[in-house]
Amino acid sequence: MKRLVVFGAWAALALGVALMARAEATFKEGRGVVLDAELLSGLGLQVVDVEERSEPLEIEVSAQVYREASEESASVLEPTGYAYASGWISSELRKHVAPGAKVAVDGLARVTGRVVRVDRAAALRDGRVEVLIQLPSGEREWRIGDFVRIELKAVGKTAALRIPESAVLNTAYGAVAYVVNGDAFLRTPVKLGARSEGWVSIRDGLYDGDQVVVGPVESLYLIELRATKGGGHSH
Repeated sequence: MKRLVVFGAWAALALGVALMARAEATFKEGRGVVLDAELLSGLGLQVVDVEERSEPLEIEVSAQVYREASEESASVLEPTGYAYASGWISSELRKHVAPGAKVAVDGLARVTGRVVRVDRAAALRDGRVEVLIQLPSGEREWRIGDFVRIELKAVGKTAALRIPESAVLNTAYGAVAYVVNGDAFLRTPVKLGARSEGWVSIRDGLYDGDQVVVGPVESLYLIELRATKGGGHSH
């Protein structure tokens, strides 16, 4: 991983706030924040390359509950005591999903379901195939018709981009990262994936070859707010 220190060493967030009062920052939509030499020197922005690595394939699916846990079942594949939901995946992903695969439920960190069956007989005209999912009922009481977003732990791996977690800032606009854009720093919305050992995978928003600011990101955001909402320059 290449790490580039821009115009100086690490600076604390408090220093960045203090520097804003006497330094210049300009902002232009689509270009980002441009800092003068004094502010760059004081902040000591650190920049890293966006990395590509191989990681386990995870498939997001929107499913709908069709059987409640209390209902009697005539199928040995769907024993009573669990809820069951149906979702659809593309035919290209079919080979990566097998019965028994673990399922993570969005918003319920302690809930783990599993794939019961991948039903190619129920394929749609566009090629999508049905996936039937078993959901435990202890954490939540599932009702028929409930929608649930799940993540399938699929077989195989895929290439994914990743950045340090310190490069991600959660704002009123959602998760963002500051991307080097010539001599500017552009706030860019990012869609996050799995986190591991201080890194987070990026599902959307960044490209291989991008560089992102890893610190002090909070100071850069405050500088942008000042430049756009009061006291600074905005173009």
